[in-house]
Order: sequence, then C-alpha cells, then structure tokens
Amino acid sequence: MSRSSKAAKPYRVKKTGIKDENIDRQILVLHRAMAEKLLRQPQLLPQVLTGL
Repeated sequence: MSRSSKAAKPYRVKKTGIKDENIDRQILVLHRAMAEKLLRQPQLLPQVLTGL
C-alpha cells in the first residue's frame, strides 16, 4: 500500500482565529443557558431526550 501525501506532512495544530474563539464562546454561553434551564425545570428533560 502506498502512503498518501497527507500522511507524509508533519502534524500541525491549526491556530484558531478570533472568529473561531467568538463562536466557541457563544456556543458555551448557549449550552450553559440550556443546562441552567434544565436544572430549573427538570420536567423538560424527557422532552429534550426524545429530541436527540
């Protein structure tokens, strides 16, 4: 089997940009809000689980 050219390239960690960091921050804020709502209203949990 031959190796692909991708495998020959050294491993590099992609640097995230400001835009990516802002998106990540927004996602974390939304997840936190959803978790807090479920903690305040645990009766919503079955509804969330059926939507997965």
